[in-house]
Amino acid sequence: MEGLQDAEETPPDAVLLDLRMPFVNGFGFLYRFRAQSGHLHTPVAIITGDSCLDDSSITELRDLDAEVMFKPIWIDEVVTLTRHLLEKRRAVPISSSPLSS
Repeated sequence: MEGLQDAEETPPDAVLLDLRMPFVNGFGFLYRFRAQSGHLHTPVAIITGDSCLDDSSITELRDLDAEVMFKPIWIDEVVTLTRHLLEKRRAVPISSSPLSS
């Protein structure tokens, strides 16, 4: 919940998210985050250890424009993923950016 509140106050350039979190799981966070003004195009990646995630759940996450990676994941992979998300953010047209309002 804190992350959602923080995102409203200071829009992030990208989000790394786990599915299993206290209070609000990754799906709940992502739906709420996408509903916030200006976060429709913010790049999001889900990093999860939930190897039992079914195809429909993965499809749902991708429909919400989130990339999905499974643990274990090495730090260099996290760095590469983060760079990819930030490059994706830079590619968003200025008119779609929350800072253009």
